Amino acid sequence: MVRAILRTRWDAWTESASSVIVVRSSASFRIYDLRHTCITLWIKTGVRVHVASKLAGHATAAFTQTVYATVLPEQKLEAAAKMDALFGT
Repeated sequence: MVRAILRTRWDAWTESASSVIVVRSSASFRIYDLRHTCITLWIKTGVRVHVASKLAGHATAAFTQTVYATVLPEQKLEAAAKMDALFGT
């Protein structure tokens, strides 16, 4: 059900956004670029990879993690800092 709602909203948003992009931009954008940005921002803001994977419709979280691996180094540093804080080091 949630997926159907998200899909409906995504379709409506992409339809309106694509017309704005075509009219207001001289650069060439694809809706796929916006989708990629959305998934990247989910991961960068702390949405777990398996959740982002499901929302994106990817077959596996491993695929999502492979494609968006460049986002994860920041999360490694954050995890290390959290462990330091937890153990007082």
